Amino acid sequence: MPEENNSVSGASAGNVAMRPAQSADDPDDVRKYLSNDICNSYELHSYRHAAAVLNSSFPVELSELESALREFSLTTREIQMPGGNESEIPKKFSRILRLLGWEEARIFGNLTVFQERYTEEENDTGRLIKRKLIPAVPVVLENYLDGHKVDYVKGRVAFDLEWNSKDQTFDRDLYAFRTFHECGIIGVGVLVTRSANLNPVL
Repeated sequence: MPEENNSVSGASAGNVAMRPAQSADDPDDVRKYLSNDICNSYELHSYRHAAAVLNSSFPVELSELESALREFSLTTREIQMPGGNESEIPKKFSRILRLLGWEEARIFGNLTVFQERYTEEENDTGRLIKRKLIPAVPVVLENYLDGHKVDYVKGRVAFDLEWNSKDQTFDRDLYAFRTFHECGIIGVGVLVTRSANLNPVL
């Protein structure tokens, strides 16, 4: 099954829902691959068959994520607390997932670019022949990938939480998922965020 920029977005029955996308999977198909209680408790959006990829290729990681989602709950005090990584909400996931081997991951790297130059010369028959002028010389762009970070990675599955995020941090996480995928590090990404259904309450 292709692992092509897959992502699943979850939101507690009140968790900001992922923006609609043309590639969103059919909700009835998504339910086939995830546990009923998770489907009933969370607003779920799957893109590019991410739910199917999780179920078939990463069943252990899916089971652990579903267990963490089952244990997750909210109190009035936690809702009233200011956002940020130091709030209780991300710590709840860390207490569960860190013990199961989900680790923070950051990728960085240089890009090596080679440039070749050619000239054309006319041979004895009048045909133009392309000739390389000099051997390719590498040019290194340092820190071409710098600091893309995901809070939880296990095997080829990435998971992140954006509870009180602004649009730019939400987009940053999606970009990090995409970069990890393009570098061959992950096959699927899962993002939990607050549903728009919670806005009246909050």
